[in-house]
Amino acid sequence: MNNFYQSIIYGCLLLIAFVSNTSAQLKNEGKLNTWTTNIVQRNHNDSDGCLSNIRVAKNKGFDRIVLEFKSGKNNYTIYYLSSNKNDEGEKITIAGKVFMNIDLYGIPCESQDYPEGKLKLPIIQQIRGNVFEGIQNFVIGIKAEKLYRVQELKNPSRLVIDFKH
Repeated sequence: MNNFYQSIIYGCLLLIAFVSNTSAQLKNEGKLNTWTTNIVQRNHNDSDGCLSNIRVAKNKGFDRIVLEFKSGKNNYTIYYLSSNKNDEGEKITIAGKVFMNIDLYGIPCESQDYPEGKLKLPIIQQIRGNVFEGIQNFVIGIKAEKLYRVQELKNPSRLVIDFKH
């Protein structure tokens, strides 16, 4: 029985080390609050966010995705994928002609709901998410590669991604 508990503790420590090491490799890249098509990446030294809600909406001139956190911030990487395949080489099977990848680094504290199925927005077509080894990954299917901007908002803590129409 002791070996069982030791194995679980060892596995948890490896997961924490992996997530910490992955987050430590991140750098601050790309500008916030600026329209771009380039990678946007942030490494927050106090990364302790707990994603609680994801919502999407059409606004005048842009579509918006809001990732809301119960507390703190997450380290993240946001970028357009170069093809219709994910980073593992698997074909992406959601609506859209171009795909954006969003990685949130940290151990997720609970599952989140996000809009399911095809969305009836001018740019954002569909969202699909999963969690693997402490990284919450979202793939966003959009109609065409558009300028996007990333904003970090407070009270409550939110990561906002806008896609220009």
